[in-house]
Amino acid sequence: ARREGVREKLMLHRPPVVSDGDKIAFRVTRPSEAGIAYTFIEALNEGTQFDRPARVFHEAAKARQLFHVVNRSTDNLIGTAIVQEAAADAKGHRASAEVGGMMVHPAARGFGIATLLLQVVIVHELRARRHDPGEAFIAHVVDGNQGPIHSLLSAGFEDAGPVIVRADDIDAAIAHMIPEGASGVPMHCYRFDPKSLDHLMHVLWRFVHEDRRLLGNDAHGHAEVDFSDMLDPAWIDAHIDDLRAGQASGGANLKNRGVEFQLLRESVRIRRAGIGHRGVGQVDDG
Repeated sequence: ARREGVREKLMLHRPPVVSDGDKIAFRVTRPSEAGIAYTFIEALNEGTQFDRPARVFHEAAKARQLFHVVNRSTDNLIGTAIVQEAAADAKGHRASAEVGGMMVHPAARGFGIATLLLQVVIVHELRARRHDPGEAFIAHVVDGNQGPIHSLLSAGFEDAGPVIVRADDIDAAIAHMIPEGASGVPMHCYRFDPKSLDHLMHVLWRFVHEDRRLLGNDAHGHAEVDFSDMLDPAWIDAHIDDLRAGQASGGANLKNRGVEFQLLRESVRIRRAGIGHRGVGQVDDG
């Protein structure tokens, strides 16, 4: 009841939390900050996110797989994202990981924060080499929630079809999301397409060197963004140099620039069969 009261107040009064010229930072959440991210989602959940226990956030923070967005001009938290191991489907197939817990404060939406955060999270995770190159990233969206779809498609995800997520599939409470008489939550699965990696790297390179800011509507103006805590701009530069060298040589081996993660499409090729569709990841509008 208390949480519903908080949500009701947020729905009735949503002053802008990002003003023209504000500076926004994407950061890897430290374990000591995990509770703040948990509270943020708990307060703003509008029925489109699973209720994950605080333990999940602390474990993700220890693994450097919990992320947050802060308005440096006000020191306010305005967004979160989490990466978790994916659950297996009924045939025993699984994906590498799921992007979930992605929430952008309602009063900060319209800038494209969720889209950029999703792009940065995917590259951050692949660079860390935590996942089998034969596996993939997936995310889930509650049926009827159209807002996140643009962000997912813009970040290189593709529609993998409908799925029913049941209570025993995940480490979270979902009873509030299950329609009356249904056995689980009707959702749509989206899967990251590794063929989009080269394009994604160019998008981030252009953002660092040409854009450096997100544009909102007329009322909010623009916000400068720094995601260097998650991705070093020098590392992005090195990768773009390698990609361009490979293109110039007709697809020859990329030069060894000492970077940790190679963005060759074949090195991240997913198995076309055996991709898990059920799990815990969700994305909310941003």
